[in-house]
Amino acid sequence: ARALNAGFVKWATTGRPFVTLKAAVTLDGRIATASGDARWVTGERARAAVHRLRDAAGAILVGAGTVRADDPRLDVRLDYGEPVRQPLRVVLDPALSCAPDAKVFAGGGALVFAAGDALGGARGEREGVRIEALPRDAHGLDLGAALARLAELEVNELLVECGPRLAAAWFRAKLVDELIVYVAPVLLGSDAPPLAELASAAGGPAAEGFEFVDVRRIGEDVRLILQPKEENRPCSPES
Repeated sequence: ARALNAGFVKWATTGRPFVTLKAAVTLDGRIATASGDARWVTGERARAAVHRLRDAAGAILVGAGTVRADDPRLDVRLDYGEPVRQPLRVVLDPALSCAPDAKVFAGGGALVFAAGDALGGARGEREGVRIEALPRDAHGLDLGAALARLAELEVNELLVECGPRLAAAWFRAKLVDELIVYVAPVLLGSDAPPLAELASAAGGPAAEGFEFVDVRRIGEDVRLILQPKEENRPCSPES
């Protein structure tokens, strides 16, 4: 029952959404070519599965770097027609550096979190896009504060699709409840960007450990579903 209602249970017990971080990687753990091209790392069936993940999410979050590099739409496109509800599109953009005509902002309704100093501490709206201030932390915007605000907006399930720097921030903060990785049977080499830019740790892992929940083939790729080990699971904001 808890697994079937993971989003609501997390929201009700901790005041935060259930966070799923999704990534598509190669066999050598790379998310794009050395030039930054992330298109078609995985096959068609894996990409369709990602849209089903989006359909189940209350919100999808990316960083400003992903918006600038990939210009994603962050909408849901399913084979059986348009869904009844599109998830909230959320962008972490500390300096408000994303172009107003980025696809993620098309049609309005998106939410941008920026640093308070970039907004003068005020909230506002620009061309139908809501802009809100968040405090900074050592690695960018305060992710815990972002989750608390999304919980206030009644987001139970948050899907994070981001680049290596933001992924590393989520791992360091121990805020990932579930990690879903689609692995493609190709190699891109050491110059290509990794899943997460984490500094090496002497004698151990650079971030918390995970355990496998499910491993299965999706078309020509493999999908891994992992959750933090018991001692590494996200805590409530008060703990």
